[in-house]
Amino acid sequence: MPSPIPHPAVLVLLSAGHALSQPTNQATSFTEVTGPSGIDSVFLGADLKMGGGAVGDFDNDGDQDLFLCGGDAGDKLYINDGTGVFTEQAAAWGIARAHPSGGAAVADYNGDGWLDLFVASNTTGGHFLYRNNGDGTFTDVAAQAGVNITSSTTEPDGTGAAFGDYDLDGDLDLAVAGWNRSTQPNRLFRNNGDGTFTAVSEHLGIGRPPTGNETLAFPYRVNGFTPRFVDMDGDLYPELLWVADFGTTVYYQNNTDGTFTNITEQADVSKELFGMGSAIGDLDNDGDPDWYVTSIEIDDTGNVLYINNGDHQYDEIGFEAGVFAGAWGWGASMVDLDHDADLDILATNGWFSSDSPLFIHMNQGDGRTYAESAEQLGIVHVEQGRGVVRVDLELDGDQDLILVNGPDSPTRVFRNDLDHAGSAWSRITLDTSGHPRLAPNGIGSRIELTAGAVTQHRWIDTEQSYLAQSELTAHFGWTASDEPAIDRIRVFWNNGTVTTLEDPQPNTNLVISACAADDNLDGTVDANDINSYINRFLNRERAADLAEPLGRTDFFDIVAFLSAYARGCD
Repeated sequence: MPSPIPHPAVLVLLSAGHALSQPTNQATSFTEVTGPSGIDSVFLGADLKMGGGAVGDFDNDGDQDLFLCGGDAGDKLYINDGTGVFTEQAAAWGIARAHPSGGAAVADYNGDGWLDLFVASNTTGGHFLYRNNGDGTFTDVAAQAGVNITSSTTEPDGTGAAFGDYDLDGDLDLAVAGWNRSTQPNRLFRNNGDGTFTAVSEHLGIGRPPTGNETLAFPYRVNGFTPRFVDMDGDLYPELLWVADFGTTVYYQNNTDGTFTNITEQADVSKELFGMGSAIGDLDNDGDPDWYVTSIEIDDTGNVLYINNGDHQYDEIGFEAGVFAGAWGWGASMVDLDHDADLDILATNGWFSSDSPLFIHMNQGDGRTYAESAEQLGIVHVEQGRGVVRVDLELDGDQDLILVNGPDSPTRVFRNDLDHAGSAWSRITLDTSGHPRLAPNGIGSRIELTAGAVTQHRWIDTEQSYLAQSELTAHFGWTASDEPAIDRIRVFWNNGTVTTLEDPQPNTNLVISACAADDNLDGTVDANDINSYINRFLNRERAADLAEPLGRTDFFDIVAFLSAYARGCD
């Protein structure tokens, strides 16, 4: 088993309407490679809502592996050989359980450099938190960590889950959703930093429904499906967006003091009648994240698209944008499939009595108009679509798709055969192992890439679509000449510091690292970093807060910096 990837000071180069119309880049097409990939998984179970999975580099060898919830057929773990060919190893890793599994979420919750796995389960024993042992095995520690039970009753319940650092203390908290109102299973857990979590739902001021009734638990009786932590207003602290069924979606604003406020009504969101899946990204390249929510298309309701106007104000334009149709919507994703510098929208569909297809809405360049193009791209998918995952399976620079299906339908894998001539790309992974106050893998950070006249923005979060999570990377594509170039990449870490890379190499997989010793972010560790840190400390900047207690700069922070300085950066 390889050891964790080395952690450099600055960066390491790992490798060089509904009318149909043609995609922006007509060289884009997909080929189904389910059979050749070695992925052979069918979810079995009676609950038609289920069918989840997640990708992550579980063995730290630089490529993306795949976990799939199997229900009664047993969960599966597929290890990637680096070329997009997988071997199923769930039994060897200790997670080949047959159970009524819900969704999955991936993150390094204990900060040891190895990605862990949370699996929601509708079984009496509760959910599973699989700690990655770094030796090709997992150990279930959910009970010891305090996250195995979320239901307020003896009836098990669990759907989607997401990790995020809502209090910016450098470790990852956990949100778990459940659908059955009678069990009140929606819970928020604060990471204690010692391998355990504390349920804080009822104590954060986020259990307040729009009616003002403060007696209901958090989130007040919602049919929860898809939680997600994303900084929607640019203050570094992530909001908590909780997509839920039957008109109960909730938008929680982070108050930056460890509490949230329900501002669903003020933000003018939760317009979808049957909220299920969620996708977040900057569709119009204006620097703030927009939000797409899937639903069921009935009469004048369907999928919705919220364009961010700033200050938590949104315009809903799903119908006029051409992304309203969705039949029976589930998973969603935003990804630049054709490398034209804007994000496209994917939405899966399916129900036991329907044959509704996957929709791929190609962005027409303004973030407000789209052309449905799935069939022209080579994807005809009319099975029980649930989760949708974006992932670069063979590390060739474009984004492939994994469609995670519901009961009795096999998971499908589609390879992106984009002709790279005339376009360029950058795929960025963040490494924060050298900084104690930044969450693992840079979760909560924003990345900005400028190439030519276009600046694009991506957020690193546990990208939940519906019961399924995409890779923990930022992917950029853009139109380019024979000699593509990147003007600048900037990483906005969630402690307020910014790393800037001028003229980085395009068409590469980059790892950009943060190191506490390199305080001035110039790529070297020297006396200038001491001066830089002293200035931060005297100015009481949050970036100077490196040790407990959180939120106060004192002698212990100086000791933490000097210790990091003595160790240096690789």
